[in-house]
Amino acid sequence: MNSALTSPDAKFVLLKNLNPLCHKGGERDGLLATLSWDQVKPTITESVKLSGGDPSKGLVYGPDAFGLSLPQGQTPTERLREELESSGEYDFVDTRALARSEGWERYEAALVAQARSMIDWNERNQFCPACSRRQYSLWGGYKRGCSSALGVAAEGSEFAKPFLPPPHRSFKEDGKGFCPSTKVLSNFCYSRLDPVVIMCIISPDGEKILLGRQKSWPKGMMSCLAGFCEAGESLEESVRREVFEEAGVGVGAVIYHSTQPWPFPNSLMCGMMGVAIEGQDKIRLDLDNELEEARFFTRQEVLEALSSSTSNFSKDDLAKIDEKVRKEMEEERKAKGISEEEWTKTVEEREKTEIRRTSLRLPPPSAIAHTLVASWARKEAVIPLPPKGKM
Repeated sequence: MNSALTSPDAKFVLLKNLNPLCHKGGERDGLLATLSWDQVKPTITESVKLSGGDPSKGLVYGPDAFGLSLPQGQTPTERLREELESSGEYDFVDTRALARSEGWERYEAALVAQARSMIDWNERNQFCPACSRRQYSLWGGYKRGCSSALGVAAEGSEFAKPFLPPPHRSFKEDGKGFCPSTKVLSNFCYSRLDPVVIMCIISPDGEKILLGRQKSWPKGMMSCLAGFCEAGESLEESVRREVFEEAGVGVGAVIYHSTQPWPFPNSLMCGMMGVAIEGQDKIRLDLDNELEEARFFTRQEVLEALSSSTSNFSKDDLAKIDEKVRKEMEEERKAKGISEEEWTKTVEEREKTEIRRTSLRLPPPSAIAHTLVASWARKEAVIPLPPKGKM
């Protein structure tokens, strides 16, 4: 792994607040930027020294590609971050708002998803859940172990010293006692992955699909319903529970479609197709009040939205558009001399009226919700047939 780390072919994906480093300006504007070992070597070796390690004794990392987090307010990573941002050639971009991410190579998209999830997990799990001692990273960052195991494996190890609180010279002296994770097989220290179901729910007659929106989304923005799987549930059971909780709709047949890693921070989106039960397809939003609106859209409405340019905007892009509209309306209010309270009521009534007039906007092609909706609308998906009716 040391050879891979220092190889001329090694690539380093840099993240600031989990946002990847991208090119800024030129033909590669918005595309992923990676650095070589020579570009990050001073930062990594100095970081190792500051943590009490010795770079001359070898650095152990994973093969081929590496993730490097650049948190603010910490040296030497702070210096590297400032150099990159001040150069004018790079920028750290929120992946969800990155319009050009759709044009990334699949390898690069997967690389960022992997780096983002693993860095987030390593940064959030600094202490052993069994004894509260500091953990250390191993297996190239894919596993974390209790630092007390270092004392068991090699008494007086130099590698263990940075994990010992002064003035203790061994883990036997730190007062935390025996750590059970060092003696039993456990899953304390492996990265987590949270399964999420996201579903395209088809009307009983097969001609419409159920879409919903949260209040925080831009007007007209609709997507598939989604939710986390709970303990003891199958994917199919999760689909039925989530749809009923959010929209009050009963779901019968459910079938798997596809999956997508969603590293915000560590979800796996499980795309599903389901059919609403006839007589149980009346929508109600008062069960958990998560959605502001939900309704069934016809195939023609969805096809028109898919061909519309607004479907290529991310939620952040659309939010910026709506912010511009709000500013224009505020200028209109001041020009008419209407009070804020009266104007707020006017705007709310206008939005309630216009929300259904607003053209349907769908998630961008980089999102699995778009894939699910498009596969149904274009009759490309294999979907579970209901007892009656045709798809």
